Amino acid sequence: MRVDRAGVFHAWGAGLEEVFGYTEAEVLGRNLEFLIPPRLRPLHRRGFGKALATGRLRHQGKVVRAVGVHKGGHLVPFRAVDILEFGEDGTVETVAAVIMDHGWGSMVQRVAFDERRIDAPATAG
Repeated sequence: MRVDRAGVFHAWGAGLEEVFGYTEAEVLGRNLEFLIPPRLRPLHRRGFGKALATGRLRHQGKVVRAVGVHKGGHLVPFRAVDILEFGEDGTVETVAAVIMDHGWGSMVQRVAFDERRIDAPATAG
């Protein structure tokens, strides 16, 4: 995926439809905020603005964990790497992201394990 300085989508990879439920036609030309949970939008705006102003990401070159909003309205956790793309004048022109993986998988397994441990009868030690 790729957005311009205003946060408007200019590219949407085919695999992203599986992650977020939107087709390329539904996304191109829209601002990315519809994918961000409403209560996280102010935080995102600050971080996005700072990255554009400084030309640096807080987690430069690292995989970050985030959560987005699926077309169906539910939250989708994912891991991604964000990439700043610079113009000839040295300013950030676009921001690209590569989604590494998505889903609640490991969290669901941890919760199930914790529930089994909690529900297990206490043993005398």
